[in-house]
Amino acid sequence: MNDPEQKNQALARAGSAALKNEVKKESPEWAKERREEYLQGKIKRLSKEITEIYQEYERQTRDDVPHWFRLFALEYKKVEEKEKRLGRLNKELRNLGSGKEAEITEDMIEQARNYDITKLIEVKRNFALCPFHPDRRPSFFVKNNFGYCFACGASADSIGLLMNRDGLSFPEAIKALQ
Repeated sequence: MNDPEQKNQALARAGSAALKNEVKKESPEWAKERREEYLQGKIKRLSKEITEIYQEYERQTRDDVPHWFRLFALEYKKVEEKEKRLGRLNKELRNLGSGKEAEITEDMIEQARNYDITKLIEVKRNFALCPFHPDRRPSFFVKNNFGYCFACGASADSIGLLMNRDGLSFPEAIKALQ
């Protein structure tokens, strides 16, 4: 490294890394804030990408593109995987910003699991209308505080039922079942 310009660049890189570490030490929230910024950017890009895929699907529908081809295009663009990834990113961002995990104890989770599922749905002779899909005849079998739908294959305990039916997050469902 005889070139003075290279020496200056190396010193600048080393200095910026040292400054970054110093800022991290001074502000314990620094890493959390950077993670939130990253997640927000990633969520925004992924949401836009999913929206564009569905807009393309709608355009193909208007243009009378065969149904099988539209479904193939959705599968090829891996829209389900992207939606799952978006859900995980949103969940991480919510958890990062709220700090709610510390408020939920193991005892609270156990109490929520033991919450009688028949208080959440109307059960007659161990069967109920499935809360996960439109149902005319009871197909949701309930036993030992757990339910399984023979029509759609969905299953849930009291926590899962509340999360899916009411769109609650895990901490919200735990608190609601106290």
